[in-house]
Amino acid sequence: YEDGTDMEARSEILKAAFEAGVAISMAGIGYVHAIAHTVGGRFHTPHGVANAMIMPHVLDFYGEACYDQLSHLAVMIGIGNESEDKKALSKKFVAAIRKMHADMNMPVSVKGMKRHDITAIATRSLTEAHGELKSKFFEPISWLMDAGYPVPKYMDQNDCENILKGLLEPEARL
Repeated sequence: YEDGTDMEARSEILKAAFEAGVAISMAGIGYVHAIAHTVGGRFHTPHGVANAMIMPHVLDFYGEACYDQLSHLAVMIGIGNESEDKKALSKKFVAAIRKMHADMNMPVSVKGMKRHDITAIATRSLTEAHGELKSKFFEPISWLMDAGYPVPKYMDQNDCENILKGLLEPEARL
């Protein structure tokens, strides 16, 4: 990031990006991608930027469903130790992601998104994440038949809309 001419660093980033792509397929971050696809398509937000913007919000939503995984990652990157509480470590990990965004001057809101866009974006994102299982007959067991993106905790329309509200530009939040 800081020196674009460092070919060794660029090579390592390329490998890391590939490994991240493999991990994403199995990591249960389906909502990040589903929301990023919708936001990117609608507001021309680059895919990587959209994912980065959305990820901390979705990780906050996952909460205790991911404390084991996120606390392990916090220890692995050296911001805590195994003797610490998993919830605290998880919060440190998400805070580290937000700090990295700030350090790289990454956007934290979707340019051009308005409050009136939120319902449609949430609906489209959830449909991408889980398909079209909307029958009242299947509702109590639809998670059993879900062939969509893997997620550690299910999100409903209201949850998704709340995440999207957190991505509004400050003047659009009023």
